Amino acid sequence: MGLFDRIKGALGMGSSDASDPASEAPQQEVHIDEVLAAEAAKHGMTGLNYETSIVDLLKVLGLPSDGKARHDLGQELGVEANPGDSAAYNTELHAKVIEALEASGGKIPDSWR
Repeated sequence: MGLFDRIKGALGMGSSDASDPASEAPQQEVHIDEVLAAEAAKHGMTGLNYETSIVDLLKVLGLPSDGKARHDLGQELGVEANPGDSAAYNTELHAKVIEALEASGGKIPDSWR
């Protein structure tokens, strides 16, 4: 299971693991911003900017956010930015994650676009 599937699972969206039919689609709409806010509050995380930061988004979900994890996630989602330019890479990676979550049925606030 790739990191994107783990993100979806942490958000309550199931995963795309074909071996588990029950995990294919969420049972109800998942408002990504609400889930992330609830997770941050539950773990006492303040000052995070998961709306624009891939590192903060991963941290809130309790997933690895180190460079290797982000690089692997970027490969999984087809990020084209140069990994040597971490700011550009992370910006594109966050955008790709948000796009993929929306394509998977997640509800994304307009302010995140």
